[in-house]
Amino acid sequence: MTRTHMTAAEQEASTDRIDAIAEYFSSKWRDCPPIHVVPTAADLPFPAPSDAEGASRRGETFLVAGALDQRRAVEVIAHEVVGHHGLRRTLGGAWRSFLASTLDGTRRDPALRATRQRIEQIYAADGGTVALPPMKLADEIAATIAERSIDPRTGEMAVARPLQKQAAAVAGHVAREVLLLDRAVCADQLQGTVLLAERQLRVGGTFLGWRRRIAGWYAGFMAYKFDPNARPMSLQEAQDLLRAENTRLKNKDENGIVLQVLALAAIVVFFVGYLAWAGIKTFGWLH
Repeated sequence: MTRTHMTAAEQEASTDRIDAIAEYFSSKWRDCPPIHVVPTAADLPFPAPSDAEGASRRGETFLVAGALDQRRAVEVIAHEVVGHHGLRRTLGGAWRSFLASTLDGTRRDPALRATRQRIEQIYAADGGTVALPPMKLADEIAATIAERSIDPRTGEMAVARPLQKQAAAVAGHVAREVLLLDRAVCADQLQGTVLLAERQLRVGGTFLGWRRRIAGWYAGFMAYKFDPNARPMSLQEAQDLLRAENTRLKNKDENGIVLQVLALAAIVVFFVGYLAWAGIKTFGWLH
């Protein structure tokens, strides 16, 4: 009996198994989107091919239990959640430019080129033309790399040289988004970015969590501790506070002048000392 011709009891058991896998990842990944499990593709809340295994739509992930065994379910979750949702959330505003650079990378990197060709074969229309627009094609390439980067037996990301690939991903991101250099994404960078996306699903935040952490630290340092029960400041206290601030600013200016004079004196002393040392070395003044 094929998976497309299950009894009602078998469909229910299959849905329960896939639902348990989805629940595991939902509890494992802090930023995991909602994962909905349906028995067949016909039960999806939007039109889909009869052989669909999963889909991402408006921030939600859908799995078709009747098309999946347990191993394939893990791969499809990685494809949809890490590859589509995770990369978009991790890269933020750089997501579209990253996809464009990924598409550029398929013209140079053999591994990405092979992945692109495989996806084009799957999505090719009857007339032989590719049915996917460029950005969607690049998105599917990234999601396919995510799918291949997870171990279906353990549910953990398992790639060779993970630290090196994550470092390559960060370096490529800085080159493109900070230095504004035209750099294509290679297979190592893409896989490293997938690893970072999975990490951010677990811990939350955007790319490496920098913006979130910096914003939190800044807010903590700069937050004004307002006490609603404290009595209002009196006029005398306000005047004293203003005088103290004026004194502080005056002392700051005076200290700045003193430091500038000392720095200038130090430069003069150093220069004179250097000339004396050079004269001793050159003319032997000590002899």
